[in-house]
Amino acid sequence: MDLARNRLDAAGMIVVVSSDQRTQEANRRSCLDKLRKLVSVSLIEPKVRRKTKPTAGSRRRRVDDKKLRSKVKEGRRSSKSAPV
Repeated sequence: MDLARNRLDAAGMIVVVSSDQRTQEANRRSCLDKLRKLVSVSLIEPKVRRKTKPTAGSRRRRVDDKKLRSKVKEGRRSSKSAPV
């Protein structure tokens, strides 16, 4: 029912609306198709996300980048301590 939460009215009924077609019968068929699709999608179990760790290469690149940023910022400092 999580997928249909925004389609629920105050009474708890699922509301499906369609005005794509020119005839009322065609719009009813369209609504039934939408409802079938909603039910079939809601029956599918969502996949559980597995936690992953950063790869050794990505950790090494991150540390290398941090060292590079540190060197750049260190180069901006004056050799003497300037009064603030």
